[in-house]
This record gives sequence, structure tokens and C-alpha cells, in this order.
Amino acid sequence: MAFSGMGRVSLGIEKEWCICAGTTPQIIPIPQPDGTSVLKCLTTPDIAINSVEKCTQRYRGKIFGITSQQLIDSVHFLSAGVVSFARGLNDTPKIVALLLIANGLSIQGGMAIVAIGMAVGGLLNARKVAETMSRKISAMNHGQGLTANLVTGILVIAASRYGLPVSTTHVI
Repeated sequence: MAFSGMGRVSLGIEKEWCICAGTTPQIIPIPQPDGTSVLKCLTTPDIAINSVEKCTQRYRGKIFGITSQQLIDSVHFLSAGVVSFARGLNDTPKIVALLLIANGLSIQGGMAIVAIGMAVGGLLNARKVAETMSRKISAMNHGQGLTANLVTGILVIAASRYGLPVSTTHVI
């Protein structure tokens, strides 16, 4: 798409780049005195310049035959369910209490309205909140996000157990 002859730079649009550092295993032949070579695996530093979108920390290796990145991503997905459960466990009683006072609804009716409202709100805004929490406030890699979710779930469930009203977003 052309900008009427105006370039990206003249519009003030910048590209973001990052420097990625890691290691790469390499097999190197080492000559021997008898004229043969022995192959040795060495880990060498690896530096690359790339776009920010492609320059993310990834986990390498396998655990029980599953790549560690897939395992962390799967457990991270489950930990998001723990946080959702904890949020509902802690927030629903507060909102139901307000509905009971305001409208004189039954407990079941109040819980149903709150559950539907929380589900719709989560579906509409979860991506925006997750983006803000994980990139704009404090950038996190996959492992840090997993840890944040697990700790949040534990703390909010414990607070709910003792009847302490806490903000799940603030705990995160």
C-alpha cells in the first residue's frame, strides 16, 4: 500500500530490531596426528539481528519426549485456567452480594448473571488485558508468564479460602 509517495521514514514509522544471543551446537572435525579426524560437538555463541516479533526467548530440549517449549506452553495454557477459576472463586461472591442487596435476586439467579457477565467480559477483553499485563507493564517470556499464573492462582485461591477480597489483576 502506497502512502501517496510518502515513505515510512517520512511518516515517522520506525522498525524495531533486536539482538538475539544464544548458543548453537556445532560438530567440528578435529584433525588427529594419524591423519584422521575426530568429530567433537562444541557449543558456540550465536548472535543474530532480527525483528522484535521473531526475537523471543524459546526453550530448547526435551522432557519425556516432548519439546520443553511445547510442555511449557501446554502447562501455561492450563495455568490460565487456574487463574480463571481463582478469579471466579474470588470475584463472584463479591458481585453476587451486591446483586442480592440491589435487586433482591435469589442466590442462584445472582450467580448465573455474574457467571455470564464474567464469561462475556473475559471473551471480549481477555486478549487486551493479557497483552497489557505481559508486554506493556512488564515483558515476560513463556516461563515467567507460567510462573506468574501459577503464583497468582495459588494466592487468589488462598485469599478466597480465607474470605479475603483481592483483585486478581493486582495479584498478577
